[in-house]
Amino acid sequence: MDHDDSVKIFSKRLKNARLLKGFSALQVADNLHITRQAYSKYENGKSFPNSKILIDLHRILDVSIDYLFRKTSFEKLDFDFRKKTKLTKSRQEQIELEVFDLLEKRIEIEDLLNVKVVSDLELLSSHLEPIKSSQEISLLASALRTQWGLGNEPIKNVSTLFENHGIITVRISDDIMVLMGHLQKLKNTVIVLLLL
Repeated sequence: MDHDDSVKIFSKRLKNARLLKGFSALQVADNLHITRQAYSKYENGKSFPNSKILIDLHRILDVSIDYLFRKTSFEKLDFDFRKKTKLTKSRQEQIELEVFDLLEKRIEIEDLLNVKVVSDLELLSSHLEPIKSSQEISLLASALRTQWGLGNEPIKNVSTLFENHGIITVRISDDIMVLMGHLQKLKNTVIVLLLL
């Protein structure tokens, strides 16, 4: 990896770490005792911080220095939030980054342990068109219950059920659960559903 690649990775990771913490660029700059313009140069890849600033960034943003230089495992995910969501744009962006960060950590652990998780979502992956009616929802739900052998009884623990079928579940806050499923057919495309 050459210097230009390192700077691009660093600037992207730095911005992500700041947004994950919910800080503005000005807040980070103030904590570093530098101007906002000087800090912006780091995020824009126009300047590179010295070792003291790197250590301060680690402390302020609560990330490892390694995190700031590590290449990402995959590209950013595409999210669609409800049109009438009560979440602000900045909170939506923060949720996206939290999911990305959690998924990246999960994949890293799976790789380290040589664990291959294959999700059991063939039924859903074969139906990628938008669902247009409640009847379609009922048909898909019945088919999934049959495929997973659930019968018609209430599901006691949805999170455990999903994990048992290779779908990663993560709780981000009290009102948001994220479900992530690796679809091998789609070359590790990730389905993410936000349940509010």
